Amino acid sequence: MLSAVLLAACGGGEAETPASQPRSLAAVTSSLHTFTGLRANYRISPSGSGYLVEDLVKGGPGVAVPRSAHLRFADATLSPDTDGVAGQVYRLYQAAFARTPDPAGVGYWIDALARGASIDAVAQAFTQSDEYRSVYGGAPTNRAVVERYYLNVLGRAGEPAGIAFWTDALDRAAATRASVLAGFSESLENQAVVAAAIRGGVLFVEPGVSYVPAAHAGRALTVSTGDVVTLDGRQSTVSSNRQISYAWTLSARPEGSNATLVQAGSARPAFRADKPGNYEASLTVSDGVATSAVSKVAIVATWKPDDAALPANGNFVYLESDGGDYIGGGGQRLYTGADSLLSVSPLGAGLQLRVTGDDNWDGQFVGMNTLTRLQPGYYAGLTRYPFHDPARGGLSWSGEGRGCNQLTGWFAIDSISYQGTAITAVDLRFEQHCEGGVPALRGRVRWSAADSTAPPGPGTPPAGLWQPASGATPSSGNYIYLESTQGDYIGGGGVYTYTQANASMSIAGSGAQVNVRVEGDEDWRGEFVGMSSLAQLKTGFYGALQRYPFHNPARGGLSWSGEGRGCNQLLGWMVVDHVAYSGGTMTALDLRFEQRCEGGASALHGKIRWRAGDTTAPPGPVAPPPAGLWRPAAGATPTSGNYVYLESSPGDYIGGGATRTFTDANATLALSAVGARLVLNIGGASWYSGDFAGMNSLTQLQPGYYGDLRRYPFHNPVKGGLSFSGDGRGCNTLIGWFVIDKISFVQGVLADVDLRFEQRCEGAMAPLRGRVRWSAPG
Repeated sequence: MLSAVLLAACGGGEAETPASQPRSLAAVTSSLHTFTGLRANYRISPSGSGYLVEDLVKGGPGVAVPRSAHLRFADATLSPDTDGVAGQVYRLYQAAFARTPDPAGVGYWIDALARGASIDAVAQAFTQSDEYRSVYGGAPTNRAVVERYYLNVLGRAGEPAGIAFWTDALDRAAATRASVLAGFSESLENQAVVAAAIRGGVLFVEPGVSYVPAAHAGRALTVSTGDVVTLDGRQSTVSSNRQISYAWTLSARPEGSNATLVQAGSARPAFRADKPGNYEASLTVSDGVATSAVSKVAIVATWKPDDAALPANGNFVYLESDGGDYIGGGGQRLYTGADSLLSVSPLGAGLQLRVTGDDNWDGQFVGMNTLTRLQPGYYAGLTRYPFHDPARGGLSWSGEGRGCNQLTGWFAIDSISYQGTAITAVDLRFEQHCEGGVPALRGRVRWSAADSTAPPGPGTPPAGLWQPASGATPSSGNYIYLESTQGDYIGGGGVYTYTQANASMSIAGSGAQVNVRVEGDEDWRGEFVGMSSLAQLKTGFYGALQRYPFHNPARGGLSWSGEGRGCNQLLGWMVVDHVAYSGGTMTALDLRFEQRCEGGASALHGKIRWRAGDTTAPPGPVAPPPAGLWRPAAGATPTSGNYVYLESSPGDYIGGGATRTFTDANATLALSAVGARLVLNIGGASWYSGDFAGMNSLTQLQPGYYGDLRRYPFHNPVKGGLSFSGDGRGCNTLIGWFVIDKISFVQGVLADVDLRFEQRCEGAMAPLRGRVRWSAPG
């Protein structure tokens, strides 16, 4: 066996080169054992220090042969020992010409070695052949030859130190191209590369021996639709002194395929796999006297989309769904880094892919459990992850609320790279069929962590977008204006204007998002989010927005809801006409928007104008109160002491149409002030409670009129609220007012109060009116 040769030699000192090394060849002499049947009719298995050859047709005890034996069958000779001369010749042949050696050629050079030729002489003969020149060029430089040796022999680019070492050895004539070739061919790395191809032994044809013709159509192939498939019958054998002729046919093709063999009479004919599916090629060979039995090879053409339909560069996910496919719903979809977020992460010996965009998808692709990571290749016969056969692997593609209960399919890794355990790039294709059906969902994924494609920022607002009519909005100050068309579920067809004088408005910007809250006569919430590529909102148009937070992050999202109403799905846009930040904090915003619920034509429009420096505050209570407000009739109330007087009109639900007076003599009266709210409790034979809340701009209640009030605590905080209930009865909604005619505090504690009020439940005309006069004891 050739001695090991360092392929990455570097460092000080004069390295020993193949030209100066003594060569140790494996023994050329081998025992010959002859068998009358075809090679395919025998099983050869290791046994002790040699092999056991069993006849699968005739049966009987096997024949034990030594490790170095050559086994001559009716159609070819086999050397099971791949470490011997046959293995060396095979590896040298493959290294020189970057192809599978033909049996006649291997037999010729084994015979040459048996007749006294050296392995260096064989290598030298290879480097002087026309085929070598066709592979390496007519006059390549030494460096070019070394670089091609790395690629052709080891299947990889050479490291700089190794290329420099061997180039220098050739330049100094310390080695020849033939000796370096021999060294590469017998390196441990190349032996590992070739091992799988000759695991069953090296097949060859001995010169001068008569064999029956035997066809070998090659190994099963997996290709992509559209690929040119080159078949290989060069492992077919006839006697070395006879001319071999080939006869290929395409014995099976997918439905609709027009594939045709080109040069069907050659060893390597070709055809284009024009349709996805299963192909079969059949081969017979003849030596002019006899014709072989048929040898067949299966070719699977996996689906591959037309490159013209895909981006030339950058990350993408492409889906192609047949009519009747439940998951994809038929049709084609394309997602890129410009319109979706695409993420890839390891999943055991596989990967997980997530698409977050106008549609949301999840894909899992897991290899067989013998792998620690995915490798390029075809993964077939798969079922649904995670309920798959771990020995085969599994896959699953689901999303938009749809997934297969059971599935069959495959995926192909065309390329993949890792850095440590992290996936840095992948190119894959897949196909899945749900519930045993024929319709398929197919997809291709190309992803690289290095892709810097990001969603574009906001664009120029299109002409004609909605604006409030002139004069519809306040001329100054912060405001939120809503305009709802008929049929719009959220706004109910109304028009609403909110300022800091009639509603509590909070606007908070964080990153590329702004959250809006309105607490007024109505309560609203709004969320406006820019593209995920933005650190802050920018001026411009944000279109094709879906409902936040279920939106496409690459586009942005929005949502306006309130009064117990919200869209399940929506489509809309927003325009940021002006925005300003100071130290990362939003200080100003002019924004308008449109949203349409559930695909409807009716729209809710809105405009927001906000400045952080606006100091507009709600007005306090009206003093003096408006004339004509209700008071108890003269003599209707006690002349002194604490009391609560209630006067209920017929039809009033709370008071039942009665007039009642509660004093310290017939009830327990308790009053307290909590901030700008007065709390009243009446206990005794009947119980009542009352809440009277002032504007949120007050710290304590003040004398005056508090009007246009709604039910506490669901009131407009800028106006105040009230609620009077008792004996198991209360309003769901109400409108009313209260007047504080007198109020005083001692060290912040309520001392006395004189208050009157009116409330109407559920929009009814019948009011409940009351007067409260109370002084603290002592």
